[in-house]
Amino acid sequence: MTTMNASDRMWQMPLAAALASGLPLLIGAYFNHLAYGLVGSIGGLGRLPDGVLL
Repeated sequence: MTTMNASDRMWQMPLAAALASGLPLLIGAYFNHLAYGLVGSIGGLGRLPDGVLL
């Protein structure tokens, strides 16, 4: 449970997923339109590449 296993996943992919889901929510909350932020975060996750980041 406490061991760290090596992964072949690039570190950019989890970061991109966090930004793709978090930034639209923050922007929607800032402008008091959280529903738009939720839709944007789902759309942002849908636009993530299949493991290839430039």
